[in-house]
Amino acid sequence: MPKLLLVNPPIYDFTAYDFWMKPLGLLNVGGILKESGAFKLYFFDFLEEKIRRDSYGRGKFPEQRIEKPKEFESILRYYKRFGVPAKNFQDFLQSIDELDYVLIGSTMTYWYKGIEEVIRHIRTFHPEAKIAIGGIYATLCPEHAKSLGADYVIENDAQLESLLKVKINNFAFPLWQAYKKLDYGVIRLTKGCPFRCSYCASFALYKNFRSLPIGKVLRELKYFASRGIKNIAFYDDALLYKPEEILIPFLREVQKHFGNFFNFHTPNALNARFFNEEIAKEMLKAGFKTFFFGFESAIGEWRKKTG
Repeated sequence: MPKLLLVNPPIYDFTAYDFWMKPLGLLNVGGILKESGAFKLYFFDFLEEKIRRDSYGRGKFPEQRIEKPKEFESILRYYKRFGVPAKNFQDFLQSIDELDYVLIGSTMTYWYKGIEEVIRHIRTFHPEAKIAIGGIYATLCPEHAKSLGADYVIENDAQLESLLKVKINNFAFPLWQAYKKLDYGVIRLTKGCPFRCSYCASFALYKNFRSLPIGKVLRELKYFASRGIKNIAFYDDALLYKPEEILIPFLREVQKHFGNFFNFHTPNALNARFFNEEIAKEMLKAGFKTFFFGFESAIGEWRKKTG
């Protein structure tokens, strides 16, 4: 059976904080591969550990001050690497079977230095493994991603299916069991966004807005409840869109099945245009504890131009 490693890389940036940040896309792929039964899976998350956390599960990553890249020399701040030490990953790579494949997840496009680090370690300890980069950065900047030294850059589901010879099941259960300890969980009721703001990459990642089956999300919540995980963050880009069809029915099901067990959070920000008293009451009854709203500009003309 082929051996496959999923990796969430470290972050190279001026600052980073665990604001309910989990690699949901990578975990979804892991769930698909587990369901297929075609691979022996390994998982490593450089951002799993925190040195400090609050009551809602957010926290501070381990960090190390490093040399600032030349393009950032004019920025008068320290440049850092966030995540567990490289030696932790090296020791892990030496402890596992010889790998056939490595899938590296990606998010922010300017965090590619962490991907470079992962590739360097894989080439050292598992030189025969085929390395693929997927995720947001790989989709938005495929040509740049190809320059990092991986064997494949995965821009869409079809390419992943072709590489690994698996059928993508978008309703597979995410690979949450890969984490021995979880401070919080993340879910999404929808994929994509109905709007086309010029500054946002959502449309490049998801061509259409669609809701996911409520039963799938309730199943995930049941799993989190079984592990005693109370804090749940929504990753939706448009959580309040068509609330009478999506969010409100979901919240009523949550109350019916779980009461007020969960603390819900909205790190992706809510669209204030759709927020009203009825929705606020439903969200509070279901257990929402934090409300973050997006604010792009107070200039009406600019908002019209950008969508």
